[in-house]
Amino acid sequence: MINPIEKLANYFIRSGVVYKEDHDIYIYGFKLLFAEFFHIVTILTIGWLANEFLSITVFLLVYKCIREYSGGYHSKSSQGCYLLTVLVTVFASASFKFDVLHSWSLLISLVSGSIIWFLSPQETENKPLENWELPCYRKKSRIILVLSGILILTFHVLYPLLEKGIVYALLIQSIMLLISITERTIKQSSKY
Repeated sequence: MINPIEKLANYFIRSGVVYKEDHDIYIYGFKLLFAEFFHIVTILTIGWLANEFLSITVFLLVYKCIREYSGGYHSKSSQGCYLLTVLVTVFASASFKFDVLHSWSLLISLVSGSIIWFLSPQETENKPLENWELPCYRKKSRIILVLSGILILTFHVLYPLLEKGIVYALLIQSIMLLISITERTIKQSSKY
């Protein structure tokens, strides 16, 4: 039985849109695309079920942007990545719902932002960076970080509901960077 991704790739080949020798590349690309779509739908669904759709949407937008250039911990399997996505989203949604850290949001933003500023970008085995990418990714992650800080300060006064999404995106990204460094340190020390 052919799966839907295989059918889609075969359709593009029959249509003449892609060459047959590129079949495996398109299968891989479609798998990544569908996995990303499924992650986003899961995140938004959890936010909706928790009645925190707006906060989780802001969280998703900021987290996706900063994570792209900042790096950090990556699961070794797609199942692990999905499970981690669900856990992080449930944590963020529950935190939004119970307004756990609102009185500390500016301090959390400052500490998390500092961690991201100094530790970005982080490469992993799953996502190595070329030498030319390091300064480029550092610059982009810092620009996103500064813009996030401006939005946090603005929303802190005007619309705290949106502030929560940004603060938790920075908090979780800083944790991912710290986990990545800890994991790398443990691996290096176990070699000796």
